[in-house]
Amino acid sequence: MHGSIQQKIIRTTCLTVTLIAIQTSLMVLPSCYTSPEFEEGNCAIVRRADVIALDQVFFSPFSNGSFASENDTVSIEDFRHNLEIKYEALTSSSGILPYQSLFADCQPRYFVENISNIQILLRSSFQGLPPGTDISYLFQLSDGTQLSRFREFSIMVQFYSFTFHGQLEEVQRMETSTIIYLKNGSQFKIDAISPYVKN
Repeated sequence: MHGSIQQKIIRTTCLTVTLIAIQTSLMVLPSCYTSPEFEEGNCAIVRRADVIALDQVFFSPFSNGSFASENDTVSIEDFRHNLEIKYEALTSSSGILPYQSLFADCQPRYFVENISNIQILLRSSFQGLPPGTDISYLFQLSDGTQLSRFREFSIMVQFYSFTFHGQLEEVQRMETSTIIYLKNGSQFKIDAISPYVKN
């Protein structure tokens, strides 16, 4: 009699735990979906994709509801050169790569093979550097990699934010061309004017 009751209690407990686990999974998984274009693009999945556009270039800091404009003056500590890249998923069966549990957030990641490099060129003189100078070496990714040395395209994201590590002798703004070069020889380019940057 007692054995029968214990078995019922155990079965009931196991069923309850299972139902809670299923319910929790249903609550968590939808929150990881980020892009309608990538139907399977949930947390920690890297999709094979091609870069198809450089959508925008903009500058930080973000203040009073907007990013810094060319008429603003910002400190070098707060200044960021940002860009947004647009991707197109490849539809091959090998489109999903097993990078599960590597990432804590749900930002889509892309394994990109058609990109060659990203470059920032001056369109006018800046701090003694002439127009046409490649200043990619003056910008760094969050992990400290210089943009001029950035070649890790196996885990790319939609938004990039670069910190500036040049010397400022005077308050000045940059007129730049940000260019994404593709391996087939084509490129995407956006001209932009930064805010005035000061020490």
